[in-house]
Amino acid sequence: MRFGNIEVDLTATTLMGVLNVTPDSFSDGGKFLDIDSAIARGLELFAQGATFIDVGGESTRPGAKRVLKEDEIARVVPVIRGLHEELGGKVVLSIDTRNRKTAERAFEAGAILLNDISALEYDATMADFAAASKMVVSLMHMVDDPSSMSWSSDADAKDKYDYPDVVVSVHEALRSKRDYAISSGVSADKIILDVGLGFGKTVAQNFQLIREIDRFSDLHCPMLVGASRKSFLAGVDKKPASQRLIGSLGVAMWCAERGVSILRVHDVEETKEMLHLVETIQKS
Repeated sequence: MRFGNIEVDLTATTLMGVLNVTPDSFSDGGKFLDIDSAIARGLELFAQGATFIDVGGESTRPGAKRVLKEDEIARVVPVIRGLHEELGGKVVLSIDTRNRKTAERAFEAGAILLNDISALEYDATMADFAAASKMVVSLMHMVDDPSSMSWSSDADAKDKYDYPDVVVSVHEALRSKRDYAISSGVSADKIILDVGLGFGKTVAQNFQLIREIDRFSDLHCPMLVGASRKSFLAGVDKKPASQRLIGSLGVAMWCAERGVSILRVHDVEETKEMLHLVETIQKS
């Protein structure tokens, strides 16, 4: 798939490094609010093996408050611009936003992938921008809004997120979101799909989606999976986000073996090492 002037082979599993420039993201909130430290982190993710760097300025964890567009832009644009100056043509810069104005400014600064958790639906004009800009777009499945969303392990999640069959429901929703993007002028070869782990799903539903991730291959779009450090991996001992590496790697290995094109991760170096080990075993 071509991202601007960068050609990426998505028949092999690639890594998207997470770079949150937010005070309240569930795992790394507040760590990279300073522009220089955020740029340094982006350079580190690239050095560790990230093909994509996903820059976000609004937390979408359950209960997160919405951010003013002006604040979101002020957080992400200098970071994207700085990384583009350092790594332009070497890494795919992604903007994680639901807002057209933020996407426009990020595109001008060097972002070439639009990662929209609302699948172009939160902002009524986002689909028009995506089509006109010719950015690659990642469309995610989500029910509920982050501001009112429950964590996967919350007691009320089972009642709130009741799917007859979560895989069938998410599959059909992603098909619809893909078709909406195409009907809005987005080229079919510029669409990536994301099942939205943790976004309006229970713990069991998240694991079912992971177990049956290969059922989405008939949608004929590269798949992106973001399980890294999420709460459904916490287990019975409720490990904090910083201690969920083993669970994150387990999901990453399972997905890579089933043809997932992009893994969105916090721990690029460790995931890269694991994928290299799997490849070595397969070739031995």
